[in-house]
This record gives sequence, C-alpha cells and structure tokens, in this order.
Amino acid sequence: MSHTLKIRASLPMFAPPAWAVLERALFAQLERAARIYLEKYTHRDGPRRGELIWRDELPGRDGADDFYEAFYNFPLLYLLGGSDELLEIAHEEWDAITRQMTRLGQIHKEYERGYDQFHQAESYIYFYLLCLADPQNPKLIDRARRFAGFFLNEDPAADVLLGGGSVFEIVIDKVPRPQFAAVRAVETPVVDH
Repeated sequence: MSHTLKIRASLPMFAPPAWAVLERALFAQLERAARIYLEKYTHRDGPRRGELIWRDELPGRDGADDFYEAFYNFPLLYLLGGSDELLEIAHEEWDAITRQMTRLGQIHKEYERGYDQFHQAESYIYFYLLCLADPQNPKLIDRARRFAGFFLNEDPAADVLLGGGSVFEIVIDKVPRPQFAAVRAVETPVVDH
C-alpha cells in the first residue's frame, strides 16, 4: 500500500532567506569561474575541443586521474543546484578528456589502463557524479555496465585494462603481515536462504 505525504505551506514567504540568496550568488560565481577555466585551460574549438591544453605525450605513467579531476566538480555543482548548462559541459569534458587520454595511451575502451585502484578511483569520482546527475543517460548506463564487465571477466580486454592476469588477482611480495600476502579471486557458490 502506497502512502503519499502531502505538505502544505500555510505561511507566505515574501523574501527568500539570506542564506539562499548567498548560495545562489555563490553558484553563479562558481559557474563564471568554470567558464573562465574552460577558456583558459582547454581547447575551445577544432578536433581537440574540450581537451586540456597539454603536450602530445605524458612524461610518465601518472596523469589520467589528474586530467579527470580538473572537472569532477562540474556535475557536483549541477547536482547542488547549478544550471543545466553545467551538466552539458560536464558530459562534453568527460568525452574530451577520455578522447585525449586515449590518444596519450592511458585509456582503452574508455577505461583507464592497468593502474592502481586509488588513482582510478580519483578519476572515476567524476564518472560517479555524472551518473548521479544524469542517471537515465543511455551512454552512462552503457559505460557503467561495460566497466563492471571488466571486473566480472565479461570482456577479454580486461587483462589489458586491469594489468594482466585474473582481474581480481593481487599478489604482494614481502608483506609484513602474512594475512595480507595474497588475495585471489575465487568462485563463490550462490546460496539461497
């Protein structure tokens, strides 16, 4: 049985509270700052539109997470009450950074290749916030399923993406505490209760 709670406002509000006015002003300033950032640090037209202005190579393995981190606050600001344009920009920037990192060899099938989970998680904060901001977006749903499939061994490319070997296999040499020396994937039977 479904119950709907109805709330009726019985007192008129003639002016919004000061905190709400200040919050809206803050959001407006943050949106202006986002546009300034885009103008100054990203390509604004051509085939590299939205990509960060950067060299044509990375000096080392570290980096893809840093590129994504530059934009993860865009969908967050949208979620807090920013304009719809922020969500559009957030999608455009995700695609641009993914394209850029693919060209630089850090991304394969839109997923960061064989890096530690800590840094991957930093990159994917952006993805999580995009999904939260736009949960019905078919492109995001497809990505989420595909990314999960890499960890469920549903795609042969998972070896390339996740560093080779079994997706869940982690072997650590010379760990001081033996209980953390090895973690291996095991098949767990499903038990009906």
